[in-house]
Amino acid sequence: TTVFGRPVDDERIDCHLYPSKMALYRHLVLSGADVRNGDWYRHHQPLYNPLDVESYSSSGTSLRADLGVDEYTLLLGKLGRNDAAKWSESLVKAFESLRLRGVDCELVTVNPPGEILASFERRGVDDSVHVLRDLPLGSEPEFYNGIDIYVHSSAIGETFGYVLAEAMAAGTPIVVEST
Repeated sequence: TTVFGRPVDDERIDCHLYPSKMALYRHLVLSGADVRNGDWYRHHQPLYNPLDVESYSSSGTSLRADLGVDEYTLLLGKLGRNDAAKWSESLVKAFESLRLRGVDCELVTVNPPGEILASFERRGVDDSVHVLRDLPLGSEPEFYNGIDIYVHSSAIGETFGYVLAEAMAAGTPIVVEST
């Protein structure tokens, strides 16, 4: 299914997997599915996000050292797909506001699109933004444990970003823009 529980109609599919029971029930209601047929449940199942919470208890000290950020500087972090829809100008404005108020903070971004980087530059705060083009697979816990606050803002709005669950698993506080 898509992440919003809209199944792809294709007879080659043996089972539709939904990211939650809510998405499964949403499809059930919207499609008017005949659930009296016992076969229906065999072909429609929830599959929850497989997050290994224990793997997020690692240390993040090397991230700060790698970036040259001291322990007294507030380090914010944001990662996302390199797609303008997954980022928001609100993040840029909020970061600029913190800097203008004299908050000693820096931001580490992973995969920001060019439009967002240009916006940081236009606002004159790009000298406090660290850009990582990618994280090696499996190093996400180090990223979340290395920052003080995860900041999430998306132009399209999101009901549930997996990055939020990852940050929570690491015990990292989250600030989210409500869209």
